[in-house]
Amino acid sequence: MNITNLADLKEAKEQLQIEVEKLHKDHFNRIVFSSNATGQKAVKKLYIIESLEVERDVKAAIRKITKINDSITDFCNTGKKRNNLSIPVYEKNIALVRIWINEAVSSRAITKDKLINCLTRNLDVTKRYFTPAHKSLGRIIESEIAYFENCDEHDFILRSVAAQDVTLRLYFEDMADAKIRLTTAGVFISAKDFNEPKILTPTPGKDGDARASFRSIFKGLDRVPYSGAPNALLFKKSDADKAKKDVNFNQNNIVESKKTDKKPLKN
Repeated sequence: MNITNLADLKEAKEQLQIEVEKLHKDHFNRIVFSSNATGQKAVKKLYIIESLEVERDVKAAIRKITKINDSITDFCNTGKKRNNLSIPVYEKNIALVRIWINEAVSSRAITKDKLINCLTRNLDVTKRYFTPAHKSLGRIIESEIAYFENCDEHDFILRSVAAQDVTLRLYFEDMADAKIRLTTAGVFISAKDFNEPKILTPTPGKDGDARASFRSIFKGLDRVPYSGAPNALLFKKSDADKAKKDVNFNQNNIVESKKTDKKPLKN
């Protein structure tokens, strides 16, 4: 596909999307895992290929999609732009798949002054209305402003959930392994002789949530009440720095203990 202008680019992206959707539709009955985050329309799917004929069809479709995507990438490179589109992936000779689900979280540093300024603007908005809900929110904001004004901490960290991240750990028949991300374009896999590979999905937790329990230093920290970003969590930077040091200290202790716990060689 030859792309020479933005109109061609738009057409190519639409064509790529059509081909991906067709691939998903043709193999809908081969889905073995799907996941989408709350509030997200896009679904990430894992497919199993069970025959040589199906493999040929999938590989031909992926080649066609890849060719379109390569043309999009070439055009984007000429304008120093980035092609953020994802394309389907096919991996064969899979013995085991382990699925991890985690929330992609973005973190950014924010100062006390910026937090107070944001809350002050929100407070001004609530004062324009006289409903019980706005009065209640206004009292909450006023208490938060008072907290920050009397807080010795100057720097904070604001963490918000950006999207749900699904990672596949693929274990091949030859004992090799690879880690890839499950995207909305889909991942297709097949086992040796097109047998069904073993798939380990996340186990739902107490709240029915099937996320993997990735270790995070923020999980044990106290949250700072902050209504300025409803979908984010606020932490003191000093608490986060201390937690990082504690984690490094514990890891170093584990390494040292492994060194000193070695059994002496027998003569």
